[in-house]
Amino acid sequence: VTNNGSAIVYANPSLKEDREDVVRAKASLLRLRGCFSDIRSNNKTFLLEAAEYIDWILSCADKELKNDREFVLEAAKKNWRVLKYATAESKHDREIQRAVRNCIDSELMHSREYALAQIKEHPCFLLLVDDELALDRSFILDAIAAQPFALEYADAEFRADKKIVSVAAAIDDDAFTFADPALK
Repeated sequence: VTNNGSAIVYANPSLKEDREDVVRAKASLLRLRGCFSDIRSNNKTFLLEAAEYIDWILSCADKELKNDREFVLEAAKKNWRVLKYATAESKHDREIQRAVRNCIDSELMHSREYALAQIKEHPCFLLLVDDELALDRSFILDAIAAQPFALEYADAEFRADKKIVSVAAAIDDDAFTFADPALK
C-alpha cells in the first residue's frame, strides 16, 4: 500500500477499515498520480496523519502552511524526517528541535554511533543530536565524512571551518554550497 496506493482496492476489507492503511494508500496514490489537490487544499488533519508515514509531505504543502510553526512542530513530532522539507527557519528553530528530541529515545540521542548512522541516511538529523555532540568538532568531522550534505545542518562555526568544509567538498563538490560565504 505504501508503494502502490491502488493496492488498497484489493486489500482485505479489515485493512480498508484501518485508518493508517488508508492514509498510506491515499498518500501513495497522490504521489504516484501527481495529484496533490487534497494536500494543496491545506487539509491539516490529512497532512498531519500523512506526515507520520511520508517524509516529503511538507514539500507539497503551500507556503502558508510551511510557515505555520505549530503545524511544522506537530508534523515533526510525528516524523522528524519532515524537517528535511521544512523552511530554514523551522529547521533551525530550537523549540522545534527540542520537542522532536523529546520524541526520540533519550539514550539514542546521546549515542554517537546512532547519530552517525541517522546522519548518513538523513543529514538533517544533525539538527537533532545532543548539543554536546553537535558542538564536538571531532563528531562533526565524522558526520561530514559519513554524509557531506550534513554541512547544511552544522553550526555556523563548522560551516566556516576550512578543514570541515574541505572534507565535505572532497567527497562531493556540491556540499560546498553550504559553506560559509567567507570561504567561497
